Parts: sequence; structure tokens; C-alpha cells
Amino acid sequence: MPELKMSPAPGARLVRHAGDTVTLELCGVPQGWTARVRTNLGRARRLREEIVRARFEKLPLAGASWRDLALEPGDDGIWRITLPLAEVGYFKAK
Repeated sequence: MPELKMSPAPGARLVRHAGDTVTLELCGVPQGWTARVRTNLGRARRLREEIVRARFEKLPLAGASWRDLALEPGDDGIWRITLPLAEVGYFKAK
């Protein structure tokens, strides 16, 4: 199996501003496979609702703010997705 390489690298922390974009890349994806990114980017409202519900109703966070987005293969063999940063907050992607 080929070695997968991600950009930004796993564990990297990025500082961006609302209105910017972020491009996520993955190379080394085997033939016939698809690539996806799991993120809560763009779901700040849903995340806030989960946090408030967990605090006042004593429920664990449900994880509903996470979603899977498909990366698109490029002609160079690198899978990419560019996401707009339209909200203020802290977000994760894996």
C-alpha cells in the first residue's frame, strides 16, 4: 500500500481568519479508493447547541456537528478540497 501524505500534516494547527479558505490535500490514495475528510468546519451553530444541551441536560456530546466531505481527485494524483472559512471559532478536521 502506498504511503499516504496529508497537507496540512496530521496534528498541525492553523490560524486563519473569517473569509479565508483552507485547502486540504491527500496523496498516495490507492486506485479505486475515495478520499474523505471528517470536519466540523461550518457547523459552529450545531456544535454550540450540543455544548449547551450537554451542560444543562447532562447529556454527552452527540457528535452531530461532524460531517464527511468528499475530496476530488486532481490530474496530478492529489486529492483536494478547498473549504471557505465563513465562521469564527475553533474547528477540527481529520
